[in-house]
Amino acid sequence: MLLYVFIFTVNVAINKPAYQQYPVRGEERYEAGKAVDGRKSDLSSWGGQCTASESYKRTATWWVNLISIHSIHHITIYFLTSNKQWGPSNWRTKYYLGFSVYVSNTADKLQGILCYKDNN
Repeated sequence: MLLYVFIFTVNVAINKPAYQQYPVRGEERYEAGKAVDGRKSDLSSWGGQCTASESYKRTATWWVNLISIHSIHHITIYFLTSNKQWGPSNWRTKYYLGFSVYVSNTADKLQGILCYKDNN
């Protein structure tokens, strides 16, 4: 008797509508949709594969509309790293301290579930 187990991971956010609170004005290369286009080979400012928010804002809120209800097993976030190793030696690390991840059936994060909170 043979038992085959197949596990498939599907990116349910791929090419779904994405939004951000403070988009970088005049910079299409940083639009919210870059975070859900499936591209992640160049995580630099000039790679055109990352989203970014306007500088000097206290918060940087970004969200994706998955269109329909999904069972979510895990969420993977790729940060803008300047294509350098992620960690204390990467100067960009400090910009992501204190971030949170919510999952909600509405556009209101307060009606959702806090899935992750960085306490650094």
